[in-house]
Amino acid sequence: MSQTYNCEVAVVGGGPAGATVAMKLARSGVDVLLLERDRVPRHKCCAGGVTAAARELLAVDISGAVECEVSWLRASSVGGRAVSWEEDEPFMFTVSRERLDATLWSAALDAGARALDCHRVVRLEDAGDGVVLECETCEVHALAVVGADGAAGIVGAHMGWGRPRHVAVGVALELERPASPAGYSGEMVELMVGVARGTHGWVFPRTDTLSVGIECHNRQVDRAAALQKVVAYADLSEARVIRRCVHPIPSLVESGKVATERALLVGDAAGLCDPLTGEGIRNAVASGTLAADVVLDSVRSGGIDLRGYEAELEKSILPELRAGLLLHRVVSRVEGAAMFILEHREGARKTCIQLLRGETSYRQLLERVGGIRGIASLTGEARK
Repeated sequence: MSQTYNCEVAVVGGGPAGATVAMKLARSGVDVLLLERDRVPRHKCCAGGVTAAARELLAVDISGAVECEVSWLRASSVGGRAVSWEEDEPFMFTVSRERLDATLWSAALDAGARALDCHRVVRLEDAGDGVVLECETCEVHALAVVGADGAAGIVGAHMGWGRPRHVAVGVALELERPASPAGYSGEMVELMVGVARGTHGWVFPRTDTLSVGIECHNRQVDRAAALQKVVAYADLSEARVIRRCVHPIPSLVESGKVATERALLVGDAAGLCDPLTGEGIRNAVASGTLAADVVLDSVRSGGIDLRGYEAELEKSILPELRAGLLLHRVVSRVEGAAMFILEHREGARKTCIQLLRGETSYRQLLERVGGIRGIASLTGEARK
């Protein structure tokens, strides 16, 4: 090894979750080393959607990364109903992940964190009084480690954490953007059901491109065929393909081994993607904030024990993931009725926007409609 680094906390992964942890700990005076395997800025396989709720959680201004402010939503069933509406204020933004992650990386550095890109962690070892991280060109000694290195990250593997209970798959194409359609004054996001069982599609606007993809929750679905169905329905079959990517969308809906005495997982590494929308950034930032608080308390106490992090997840994030997964499973079985409700009930459309803005939650929605029985009653009426 050419060099050895010593720190109080090592954070593996320089995306929104890792940068949030590093920034918040550094601001509190903790000696943090942020490690990223790729060169920053780097390409990230992501549709680029950031809800208004997620943007509110970010501790830095990301205006420089925003490509489109979305105020128009179209929901459609392939071969069936469609409804669209426009809001006065944006409820979602599309961003350049290269610029977003670079902005957060810089914010962590400005806060006082040390950071090393192009440093891949290849092995972790418990060292009694800390953790040793072996990189390809150096060795890092830390009192504790935070894994923010994605769904198949090395920190989770070191902790013996298996697959989360529910893993969807996102498949996306970046297409050259044709001229914007007329008829609306703002940027539009399109969400599609009726694609395949347990699968929905999207079209997100970017500056010069469109992100077109599917979120598939059914292993039996032909994902390539489902994606082409979305492309054809959006009338984009002739658009030039710039990039294609596939990525897991993990949702941990039961408490799992995401924390030990000296290690914990955040963001996608902890399986905290929204099971209904597939969004990962909101819970990446939320879990990073929770983790930073737990790590800070532990470092200040003089005795490292990060296991309390799981209880913090159980208080806030995990119940919402369970509610989101429940809603997904119900709606995916009654897509036609759900589309009818959206088309004919302004309150349903308003609720969709409130969810994206963080003004209500999945749990509150379930309580408001009377749980599963209430949803069954609403969809039953819609079928009549």
